[in-house]
Amino acid sequence: MKLLSEKLLNNFVVKLKLCRNWIHPITIVVFVILLSPLPYLAAQCAAVPVCRPRSPLEQMMWQYQQTSRNSMTAHQEYLRAFSIWRTGVVAKQNQMKQIRQERRIKYKAMEEVREKTEMESARQLAEQKEKEEEKKYRIFYGRNGARLDAKVVAVSPYVRKAKLQDRRGATYVVALTNFSDEDQYYLKSWVP
Repeated sequence: MKLLSEKLLNNFVVKLKLCRNWIHPITIVVFVILLSPLPYLAAQCAAVPVCRPRSPLEQMMWQYQQTSRNSMTAHQEYLRAFSIWRTGVVAKQNQMKQIRQERRIKYKAMEEVREKTEMESARQLAEQKEKEEEKKYRIFYGRNGARLDAKVVAVSPYVRKAKLQDRRGATYVVALTNFSDEDQYYLKSWVP
């Protein structure tokens, strides 16, 4: 930077010598004053970093640049610091990966237990409904000796008929007088 300001000043002086017109001495003084702080400012700009590094990698690189530009030991220190930092990052990534894998296994086991309990409760509910449905079925005997395994769907005491449904789903409408005395009593006392 100093060389640049000296070149500019020399160039200005050469132009002054070539110029036959008289130049005011204040112009020369102002020009010299303006050019004199440039080397000082350039040195200050090089010494002060514009912004501090944010990441650990930028910080290591900044420290490396501050220690020495051409030193082999500084470069080796930077590489060593970088490898230590990178090993820490890799170790942390592996640790997080293992934690995620353990969580997946844990959640999978919890999901299997939940599915088993849901299936068991659904099976128990189906068995309970089947037992309740089984309780509705009864063997009805007719006066002529016929028997029918069915459940009562409806009974009409005014018409004196009963609507029965067998296990296959077929429905029958039968007069109450066709049933045995015991079945007639059951049908008259039946409440839906």
